[in-house]
Amino acid sequence: GYTVPGTSETRYIATIKGAPETLKSMFVGVPEDYDKNYLSLSRRGARVLALGWRDLGSLSHQSLKELTREQVEAEAQFAGFVIISCPLKPDSKSVIKELVGSSHQVAMITGDNPLTACHVARQLRFSRNPTTVILTSVSPGEWTWRSVDEKEVFPLTSPKQLGYNQWKKFVSSYDMCITGEGLAYLLNEKIDIAHRLLPHVRVFARVNPKQKEAVITTLKHLGYHTLMCGDGTNDVGALKHAHVGVAILSSNPPKKKKEKEEEKEKAEPDKFDKLKREGKMKRNEVRRPDPKDRLSARHAQLQKMMQELQEAEEMQIVKLGDASIAAPFTSKQ
Repeated sequence: GYTVPGTSETRYIATIKGAPETLKSMFVGVPEDYDKNYLSLSRRGARVLALGWRDLGSLSHQSLKELTREQVEAEAQFAGFVIISCPLKPDSKSVIKELVGSSHQVAMITGDNPLTACHVARQLRFSRNPTTVILTSVSPGEWTWRSVDEKEVFPLTSPKQLGYNQWKKFVSSYDMCITGEGLAYLLNEKIDIAHRLLPHVRVFARVNPKQKEAVITTLKHLGYHTLMCGDGTNDVGALKHAHVGVAILSSNPPKKKKEKEEEKEKAEPDKFDKLKREGKMKRNEVRRPDPKDRLSARHAQLQKMMQELQEAEEMQIVKLGDASIAAPFTSKQ
């Protein structure tokens, strides 16, 4: 809430952020190119968040407490998109290349937008076919495979309906992506198709923690040996159920601090000698403080503070959380 200038009235506003496709129904109105813009950015690998706000007006404390989430998140005004660029880590490509080269099937399980996830999979080169298709809901109970550029559409059919040769051609010619919604539909309604499809899927997108776990347990049930790599609480279930669970954590750089301490220790004796010499030479001199000296000292102090803040931001301290406890193997990078 905020107080209106010149009055004692308190007004409240609500702000929302989230996936553009989820928030669209919460907005009073959106621009004509809303879908076109966020889909275009997602296809290029950007992570896109929609932002919105709503003026709740003046409310009593009791009215404020009685508001439900559904009431707050309705009839919002669209404010814009936040575009986040997340470049790949330097060694990601080489690690994936080694895994693919050693006859391992690599798949991505993520909560990100399917278009963003498919772009990253192509960059990492474990998605190599010319076309990636995403399992998409057309209407309740009707699902189709739709290509990333939406130029190709195929119905969801079982291997029996399609025929062995056509099924084999389909799974080898296209890289497949399944969303959390599509995964839930397959596991609940089309379990036979799910068992035939899952080993060939390259990307699982917009999945929740339970669904990550379901992917691993289903693959294990089908006789595959699984290795799950994760870095957060969302991955705990999958890490526990995989044959090999690897938790990735970040640690602070150990060398920087030691090097600085050594430099400081070396500099201290010289600094003392210098001060001693200057003290002997200028013992009898009386100088008025120069404003320029004061400014430069202040400037140096500010620079030092900024440097300390930067170092504090760079320093990431390892905290052994749920992911590392769930996984028998932990990689500190």
